[in-house]
Amino acid sequence: MQLEKSSAQERPLFVGFAMMDRVVAINPTKEDLAEVLNYDLKNDAKDLVYEAKNDKSEEVLTISVWMEAQTAEKQKFNHRFRFVDKVVTSETSGKKQFVNQSGMSTWVDSIENLPSWFTDFRDKNGNLVTQDKDGNPLTGKKKCREAIQGEADFYNFLQAWLGKANFFSEKTNILFDKDKMFRNLDNYVDKTYRAQITAGSDSLCSPFAALAYVGVVEKDGETKMYQNMYSDFISSYKFKKFALAMSTKDWSVDKAASKWHEQATGKYGCKGAYEFCMLKPFDPSIHQVASDNTFKEEGNGPATPPSDISW
Repeated sequence: MQLEKSSAQERPLFVGFAMMDRVVAINPTKEDLAEVLNYDLKNDAKDLVYEAKNDKSEEVLTISVWMEAQTAEKQKFNHRFRFVDKVVTSETSGKKQFVNQSGMSTWVDSIENLPSWFTDFRDKNGNLVTQDKDGNPLTGKKKCREAIQGEADFYNFLQAWLGKANFFSEKTNILFDKDKMFRNLDNYVDKTYRAQITAGSDSLCSPFAALAYVGVVEKDGETKMYQNMYSDFISSYKFKKFALAMSTKDWSVDKAASKWHEQATGKYGCKGAYEFCMLKPFDPSIHQVASDNTFKEEGNGPATPPSDISW
């Protein structure tokens, strides 16, 4: 099967890993988005909706993140995090997903059975942290709760974006307030996340890596393609090992890279056309069917980062 680019497609499409220099907008208005993407806003342009209810009358929120890549053209990429106000439960095991204040997630049958590595504050050497740098006592326990749908993916992004934050500190807490967020999303996003784009960017934020892929759908007898980003974002520090894995085509060189690769290529991984290389324009002619819903190539294109990529 070959794919042909839709004539209606206006923006160029890309595949591969991109180093994102910064976040440029979160839940922008239609006017803000036109400015970010540098286009003229049409008179009939509709307002962007980030709060709604699904067909089950469940509350649904969207946090739309626009990122700028470290490329000469400063391409902009978007990823939407979708939250549904319901606890995540495994259909097979019945276990629930839990999240903690450091942005970690795990699956257990009850909160009492959460493992110590998830609930305890430990330093980089694995030692239990019981006091701060001034010798003041700490609880040593992380705040934990049941996760709602879509929440764990969002914390993965925050960990990558807020790369300068100390996630070993008890003072760091990235759990969002569900009650405030679901009742006043725009205000919550403005005070909590948009502020990081400006005031907190120098002290907390850092470049991060994301895998760009092209979604492919059949609609009205025509193949439609759209730009998307895989939801598992990577800190710039971790991505050094990913670059090595790509150059050697051996993902076992690093445990974290191997786990990421396994998930991305697995049943619930990246859905679309993708390549494990540095960012490059999408060429639909080289993507063949690999499964019912995934088009992939392990590496047509440069596997190692260009010299102008900063770490």
